[in-house]
Amino acid sequence: MEIVFIKPTRIEDCAKCLPEIKGNKILHINLCAVEYDKAERIMDYISGAIFMQEGQIVNPAENIYCTIPKGTQFSTLATTDEETEIILEK
Repeated sequence: MEIVFIKPTRIEDCAKCLPEIKGNKILHINLCAVEYDKAERIMDYISGAIFMQEGQIVNPAENIYCTIPKGTQFSTLATTDEETEIILEK
């Protein structure tokens, strides 16, 4: 399983995510340095792409998101009030 770490800063950066999503890779999306309005638009774009691939998005921490491809099993483990650990299974 491949995990791609991205830190988009503008909506145009989302286009770079599409091949990764189509390739059934897991995206770790860090939006910590992005203003709320931009972050919301970025996640709208990525959510649409994930929906088309029948995948899921999880939110393990504030402003951090992970895309999970269709057919990938995962579970979450709450470690603190602010963060959640994602455990992927083959």
